[in-house]
Amino acid sequence: MKSRSAFEERLISYSSESTLKSAKQLLKNNQISGAFRDRNQVLHAVFEEKNNIKTHTHLQLGDKVRGQCDCAAANQGGQSSDNGELCMHAIALWMYAGLFKVPEQNAAFVDTDEANYVGLRNAGLEALAKECTTSAQPAEVVINAESAFPHVPSKWENAVLSVRLRSGKKEYLGNLNNLRQLFFDKVLTVQLKLSDFTLADRQIIRFLAINGEAENSNILLNSELTSELFHMLGDFKNFFRNGRRVIIHNDCAAEAVVLSANGKDAREYSPGIVYRGAALEIHSAKVITGKSGCWVGKNGEYFWLNAGCEVGFMRNFFRLGRWNGNMAGCNEFLRTMPFRQIKTPLHEPQEKPAAVVLNGSLLHDTLTLDLKFVYDKYSFRPDGGRLALDSSSNFFLRQEMMEAEIVNALKMLKSSGDITRGQAILNGSENIGFFLNELLPDWLKRYKSMALGGTLAQLANGGNQLPMLELECQCSGQLNERNCYIFTYRWGDRSGGSTACGNVLQAAQKHERFIVLDNGRWNQLANFEDTVKLGKLMQSLDEAKNCFEIPAVMLHYFRHLTRHYAGVKLPESFLASPVAETTAVPEKRYPFNAKLRNYQQEGAAWLRKMLVNNFNVILADEMGLGKTVQALAAYNELRQLNNAPSLVICPASLVENWSRECGKFLTDCKVGLLYGSSRPTVAKDLNGYDIIITSYSIVRRELAKLSKTVFNLLILDEAQHIKNPGTANAHSCKSLRANHKLVLTGTPLENSPEDLWSIFDFLHPGLLGSFSGFKQEYADIGSDLQLRNDLAARTAPFIKRRVKSSVAPELPPREDVNIFCTMDQLQRKLYDSILEEGRNMLSDMEMQKRKSPKKNMQILTTLLRLRQICCHPQLLNNMESGNGAEVSTQAITDIPSAKFELMQELLMEHIDSGHKVLLFSQFTSLLSIVRSYLDSRQIKYCYLDGATRNRQEVVDEFNNTPDIPIFLLSLKAGGTGLNLTSADTVMIYDPWWNPATELQATDRTHRIGQTRPVRSIKLLVKDSIEEKILALQERKQELFDSMVENPALSMEKLSIEDLKYLFQGD
Repeated sequence: MKSRSAFEERLISYSSESTLKSAKQLLKNNQISGAFRDRNQVLHAVFEEKNNIKTHTHLQLGDKVRGQCDCAAANQGGQSSDNGELCMHAIALWMYAGLFKVPEQNAAFVDTDEANYVGLRNAGLEALAKECTTSAQPAEVVINAESAFPHVPSKWENAVLSVRLRSGKKEYLGNLNNLRQLFFDKVLTVQLKLSDFTLADRQIIRFLAINGEAENSNILLNSELTSELFHMLGDFKNFFRNGRRVIIHNDCAAEAVVLSANGKDAREYSPGIVYRGAALEIHSAKVITGKSGCWVGKNGEYFWLNAGCEVGFMRNFFRLGRWNGNMAGCNEFLRTMPFRQIKTPLHEPQEKPAAVVLNGSLLHDTLTLDLKFVYDKYSFRPDGGRLALDSSSNFFLRQEMMEAEIVNALKMLKSSGDITRGQAILNGSENIGFFLNELLPDWLKRYKSMALGGTLAQLANGGNQLPMLELECQCSGQLNERNCYIFTYRWGDRSGGSTACGNVLQAAQKHERFIVLDNGRWNQLANFEDTVKLGKLMQSLDEAKNCFEIPAVMLHYFRHLTRHYAGVKLPESFLASPVAETTAVPEKRYPFNAKLRNYQQEGAAWLRKMLVNNFNVILADEMGLGKTVQALAAYNELRQLNNAPSLVICPASLVENWSRECGKFLTDCKVGLLYGSSRPTVAKDLNGYDIIITSYSIVRRELAKLSKTVFNLLILDEAQHIKNPGTANAHSCKSLRANHKLVLTGTPLENSPEDLWSIFDFLHPGLLGSFSGFKQEYADIGSDLQLRNDLAARTAPFIKRRVKSSVAPELPPREDVNIFCTMDQLQRKLYDSILEEGRNMLSDMEMQKRKSPKKNMQILTTLLRLRQICCHPQLLNNMESGNGAEVSTQAITDIPSAKFELMQELLMEHIDSGHKVLLFSQFTSLLSIVRSYLDSRQIKYCYLDGATRNRQEVVDEFNNTPDIPIFLLSLKAGGTGLNLTSADTVMIYDPWWNPATELQATDRTHRIGQTRPVRSIKLLVKDSIEEKILALQERKQELFDSMVENPALSMEKLSIEDLKYLFQGD
């Protein structure tokens, strides 16, 4: 297995092995289109994804590594070493930035850091006659010194070189075998031939192939061979040591003794050279001895000295430090030495200030930059040089760090051109925009001496970031025949430039940050997702006339999507009416026999206002706040405008309740029950009634008749019956026609997004797009706050929800209590045997690494058995175990139930204390056991489940009979639509998967009309699946919507990790 570098191990510590692998693939695919490092040392980059989508990544390195990326893996939020893994884009950016090192200011040229390297590309050689001409895609040699250079010829001291052969975006290892194959066979691969290199590079390849020795993938050269190689590297730009260029000077220098006279008797000497007429002190120098001379190095620049004397003497001379004239042997050395003496002050070359001159020209999507650095009156290209001569023939140091920062920044932006000659070419709007918006303003602030010329000065925007693209919209405020507002628009900025809407939408779709206006000005585009959604919202887009339409029902969402643009003006009529709240109730023509509370008046007024303005809505007040009376109050006002019949659709169990409420509040209203014995009569004359009340099942059967009538108001109560868009209930309800539609539900926003889509598809078809598109768009809504905010912006204007604590503070308090009990040995043994079956099934599922319908049902059955054992082992009578074995009835009968014993004790305590109790259970078979117990104790009770016909009579009996202390209800049948305020205690015998259902059960008594404190008691078995259900409800509540009603869906939502948690030991 290939060992990893320390750098790779560090990257894995901030991510994972798979993330590192993905990051390497990003770099291999050349998906990073450009990057830069700002003044705060924060890295920025843009990655090219599939379909030309751009991903923007930021990375801050230091004691705490923090990243930000708009990819899905980064969860749209911050990444750091403290709170999570970095994504593959952040890791790739870290690796990419490592290729561009900037030396420390005035850093000595020492052998420390591990070198970076890059690769090579190829082209083809036609014939030997064209040897001096490289291909259209030239390749180049890159040499990196991995060790210090040797002083003397010795088999123990060698230069260690790593060679890379770079050809465009590809690179090849230049080990000795590859170099020899390339030189002698003229070809390394189909894509890389010797003819792809310049003649100078071919000579380097020839020399290394013939003279080098192999050490792993590196090449060894002794001192004399290194000296020979240096002769070939004059003006060679791809020779590096620790990330800094090694510069080889072609011109020959001469040895000298540099004398500094600081007084009559104070003399100081140093080894030095004379180069181009200027003296340079070089002491304690790096010396590479050759056969006919030596190379001496200072600050990474090497000068050749011909051997006018023995090279060993020359080497020892330059290895000397400074010496004083009074030292022994000084006079004798000066008298006999073969070198000239130069009198000049001894000092190291000093840095001089530099001006940065940057010119640029823009042609289409190509920005060509011309860069040079000016010291005094002399201009230098960014060739990596460090020593230079001024007008007085004195050596000085160039601003190496500053020059390297600028050059590396341009390289990180993937510029082409020969940067060593000052040319950098940026291609594409993203890289150019990145440069103009981020890099150039940063440079102008950092380098005060920078001067801009040519087109670049005009594009620089005064040294500021590019202006944001603005949207200006005007609307006359009048709705057209399609119930749409017509907007005129302009995308542009204050310079007067503009661009087509199609250009903006296309750029947003691809996450391109920059747009060029028709006057040549560059703008930034932000809020990609909102802009894409805005494009989908626009109807009848006419770019010639610069106008589009927005449906009135989507104007609220349009305002949300354009909230960042100050130039968007909405119609005054919209701002004034549909969303304005008011408590005023208009004068009614029809009597309404109810005194509404303030919040109910407000709710009824809101309903009327929204419905009259053709906005179909959801009233989602918390259970017990009187949604029915508010709906009837709104209906009573709407029938002033239209005398067509209205239709109420509700569960069968609530038909009678709706009939009673209508008779109570609407005394002059003719109510028809399309249900039971009156169904045939009402069906014959639908128009003969003011309000028709029916159930969801009857609507399916009477759809042919109902669909012929256009109702004034269509009300859906308990709208969870249409939350699955594929059901017959949903199809039939959506087939009905009505002027206005109203949905009543207590928990619309606690359900899954798909359920909410179906409700809005009933209210306003098309408001949330197609079902498949909606599911895809909001797939990550559970973990993405931005998606939740977006969905709220689309739906919130049509939903009114109040909770008891805010609008009905007069309600007595409610106490929620969990009471635990412990199984005895027999019950625990039975429980553990079923639990072990579940673990074995789960183990098989894990081995297959997927769930199947058969396994899903087996797991679900096992979960059910565990819950039944917790309730009462007798619930397993006549059942099979999960593996098909029949459970012994006799054995189960003898096993006591810890929870049932706890229930008995609690019931007797509450009866003795004068409380009335509602006892809920999912299992009607459990309620039968409780009934048997109560009968044996001669305790009066009422009972209601899904089979109960006279529901309201049973409810009235319990509410009006003080000596009936207990009401037994199935959770599904008794959890909605009942008013049981005579009770003050709710007992949940078995916890429900969905806590909202339990809350609905508690709301049967904790509602308007209750005068006593309410206590809700949940019975739980310790160290059982019930405890796990309770914890899992808090961890992943969204998984439990309609869990029992749709077990297949629940198993899809429960991950294997969730199942492992449910079945794990305690």
